[in-house]
Amino acid sequence: MIFLQPTWVLAFVFAFVCLEAGNLEKRHRNGRSDGILWAGLSIATSAVVIRLLGGGSLFVVLAQVVLFGAITVYRVLREP
Repeated sequence: MIFLQPTWVLAFVFAFVCLEAGNLEKRHRNGRSDGILWAGLSIATSAVVIRLLGGGSLFVVLAQVVLFGAITVYRVLREP
């Protein structure tokens, strides 16, 4: 099964971390949760890396670090 490969397991772990980070932010800021959006972006990024680019576990981790950096830059620029 494709979703039991180590790269996909790693991708779902990162998606879960993104989901929980959004929920944690919601609790501390009393706002809406961006966790679903972040988790979706995480899965989409991992899918592109794994399926289209043929990347392995290290490439998935690097893509997730880049995604985290992009989310951070977006949040800093969006902050009032």
